[in-house]
Amino acid sequence: MLSFLLLTPCVVLWLIFYAQGQFWCQSLLSAFVVWGLLITGITEFLSLFNYFTIASVLGVWLFLNFILIFLYVKTYSLPGLDLLRFTKEQLKMRSKFLLFVLMSVIFIVVIIGLKEWSKISRKYYF
Repeated sequence: MLSFLLLTPCVVLWLIFYAQGQFWCQSLLSAFVVWGLLITGITEFLSLFNYFTIASVLGVWLFLNFILIFLYVKTYSLPGLDLLRFTKEQLKMRSKFLLFVLMSVIFIVVIIGLKEWSKISRKYYF
């Protein structure tokens, strides 16, 4: 559940970059770069003062989520966001590749999730 707290800034950053007129793939790459910089910066800042605890990381990410969501909603209206800027021809050309990428990511997430779940279940239940 806490992973959503970490992934929310990435999604909001993607929406911000996408709303600025970048293509979806360029905005996704920009969001990942900024997201990685935020993770690294926050981690290094908290560890500099020996304050790298679960509570402090949770607090910083909650604060960051609220700030990014507030900035996005204030700057770009939610109903005006057009996520489907593709023509039918572009979707036909990209659909097989995008489906392959999506299925690959889902497969990896499921495998990692099952592996972690088995570790947790063995630790607490057996």
